[in-house]
Amino acid sequence: MLYVKSGGVLSGTAGSSAASDTVQSAGGANRDGSPTNAQVYTITGLNGTYQSGGTTNFNLYVDAGTGVGNGVQVQIVYDFHGDGTLVKTETYNYFATDPVTGWELYNQTRNISPSFSSGSFTNMVNGKITVKVWNAIGNSSTTVLVNAPSNAAQVSKFTVPFQ
Repeated sequence: MLYVKSGGVLSGTAGSSAASDTVQSAGGANRDGSPTNAQVYTITGLNGTYQSGGTTNFNLYVDAGTGVGNGVQVQIVYDFHGDGTLVKTETYNYFATDPVTGWELYNQTRNISPSFSSGSFTNMVNGKITVKVWNAIGNSSTTVLVNAPSNAAQVSKFTVPFQ
C-alpha cells in the first residue's frame, strides 16, 4: 500500500492529518493523456517480486469545488530498475468531477487508456513509482486529498502488485 502525501511523496506509511494539494486548471485546453502542470508523487528504492496477474488499484480523492467541466487524470509510471530503462506506464481515463464541494472517489474502474499506456510488469530492483495527477480538461483547479491517516474514511492510496 502506497499513501499519497504532501511534498510529492508516495509512502508506505499513511499520514497523520488530512490535507490537500492543488492541481492547476487545464486552462480550457484538452490535456487528455498528456500530464501538464501535474502534481507528482514519487517513491524510490523499491524491491519486490511481481505477483503474476496482479494489477494496480487506487483510491484517489479529488474535489473541483464548484468548478464545472473538470476532468482529473492519473498516470502511474513504474520504473523497475529506477534508471528509466525498463518502464511501464498506465494512464487512466479521466474522471469528470461534479460542481459540488466535497471529495469524490476516482479509482481504477475508470480503466486504462490504451492510447496513452505502454509496457509490461516485471520485478522491481531498486525501482521507482511515480504518480502524476493533472486536469485533463476544464477551467478550474482541483484538490487532491493527501496525508490522511490509514483509518480515515477517505484515504488517497495505491495498491501495487508486488510482494
